[in-house]
Amino acid sequence: MKKKLVALLLVLAVVSFGLFANPNQDTDPKTFEVKTVVQGVNMMRISDAQYTQNPPTPATFKTLNPVALHTVTAGGSQNSGNPIAWISTISNSRAGYKVNMTATAMKSTLEGASAAYINYTVTVGGKSITTENNDTHNNAVTVIDTKTGGLAGLNAVSLGITMVVNEGQFASAVEGTYTGEVKFEWSTT
Repeated sequence: MKKKLVALLLVLAVVSFGLFANPNQDTDPKTFEVKTVVQGVNMMRISDAQYTQNPPTPATFKTLNPVALHTVTAGGSQNSGNPIAWISTISNSRAGYKVNMTATAMKSTLEGASAAYINYTVTVGGKSITTENNDTHNNAVTVIDTKTGGLAGLNAVSLGITMVVNEGQFASAVEGTYTGEVKFEWSTT
């Protein structure tokens, strides 16, 4: 009889639990994911003015007027020692980046004659290159380096480019059109 009573109590407990349980109750913790993708912003310009927008934005950066040519009319310091252009960058690269500068001498060629050169010194952010009758970009110097420590957000750098042309070579140069090139290359290594 005791066994029957225990069995009956167990059946009543199970049935009464089912009767009083709320099937519309679910109070366990719930979660949902929040996600976005931030695209990389990595731009560089040689411009006629310094980029000073604060805070920097890609839209305002794109409004910089590009400079593709500096015409040399005399030896010595160009533009009275003021920048002839600006190298500007904007980036949100977490790892940072570098910009390396190289330069080739101004060179004039004439069929059947040796090449003629006019050398110059170009300076950006205190880093200089003096050309030496070179036609190749083998003299790189780093002028912008954000690799140390990387970046914590969107960042802009804008540095003046100054130039001093060899006065003696300019004054004694043979006639001709002389062209050289200053090149800036972006690097993530």
